[in-house]
Order: sequence, then structure tokens, then C-alpha cells
Amino acid sequence: MNKFSKVLCAALLAGLTLMTTSCDKNNKNNPDPQPKKPTEIKKAEYIDATAYDKWTYFSFATGKVVEVAKPETSTEWDVAFNRANIRVNAALGYPGKAGVVMTGSTDFNAEIKTAGLEFKTNVEAMLKVESGMGLPEGQAPKMEKQKFVYVGKPNTYQLFDIDMKKMMEGAAAMYPVRKNIFVFRAADGKTYYKLRMTGSTNAKGKRGATLSFQYQEL
Repeated sequence: MNKFSKVLCAALLAGLTLMTTSCDKNNKNNPDPQPKKPTEIKKAEYIDATAYDKWTYFSFATGKVVEVAKPETSTEWDVAFNRANIRVNAALGYPGKAGVVMTGSTDFNAEIKTAGLEFKTNVEAMLKVESGMGLPEGQAPKMEKQKFVYVGKPNTYQLFDIDMKKMMEGAAAMYPVRKNIFVFRAADGKTYYKLRMTGSTNAKGKRGATLSFQYQEL
């Protein structure tokens, strides 16, 4: 091998080494993004939302019902329940940025992307604030304008249905839960959870509007 060939080979080897070193540095500085690990699936059981005339407030972050003296100024809650009805901490006087979407999916394990979802918030609509049970025949239960998520008539954004024909079969049959997966945006406006209803009664299968569900941060 002549002198020129040796110099050329040395130059090529040096260039290759430099390129390899540069690539290694780039890979270290810009590592491949790691896929997001699935978060824990959590459960909330037997939440008492049986009252017609009040709301029960819930925090996804703590996984608990929270006592809220002034929901109009608090961001400690994300969603509130009144029987099958939903109120989110957003719009019409509430300080949060929450919202909810009822998806067409019934598969809790299916991947859900929050981009492009159209989240619903509160509107003012008439709500039944007393039970019709026990009222004199022909007397309608009291109605009152409330702030909650209301879509259509009958309201499609409810956690369970009501089937009066199955009253004698027990509360679970009378109040079948919606199978649709709900996606909630928390009051902070940037944390999302998917939710599936798992029950509408207490542990003894009684007291309809006692809510149980599983949820997972997206």
C-alpha cells in the first residue's frame, strides 16, 4: 500500500469514528421517547347520590367524596352526582375547567385519545328535586332549574337508566348502569380520566343511585 492510500484509509477511519461518536452523542441527547406506562385502575364504590335535592362532590385525584361548602369557589372537586345526573366543575359560575364526554365505546381497555373530543359542560335545565314515590295520584314531583350536564330530552348524559317495569326485580334491574365509557376532564383542565359504571346500588343490592365505578387516568 502506497503512502497516499495509507493516508486516505486513515482519514476515512477517522471520519467514520467521528460519525459514530456524533451519532452516539445525538442518541444520548435525544433518546427515543418511552411509551407512557398504563396508570393504575382505581375503584370508587357505593357513593351515596340518592338524594334528589342535593349534589355529592367527588375528586378524581383523591378518589373520594369531598365536603364542599362553596362549590362555586372551590377547585377541590371535579364532578358532582345527583342520582344519575352529572355536574362538572366548569361553566355557569364554577371555577374549574372540567368537562365530560360520553363515548360510543363500551370497552374499558380500548385506547382513548383525548385530542379532538368535544367535552360537555353545565347548562341550566329543569331537574326533578323530589321523588315521585308516595305523591298523591296525578301530582307531579317538584322541578327546579339546576346547573348540570344536560344533553337532549330525555337526557342522554346520565350514569344509569330507569326501567320502572323491572321495579319488582330489585334496584339493580330497575336502574341499569350505562355501559358507555365516559371521559372526564378534571377541574385543572389538563388531567383526564376514563370511567365505567359498575353499579347503581349499595352492597346489599338496594338503594338505587348508590354509585360504583372504575376509573383510570389517561
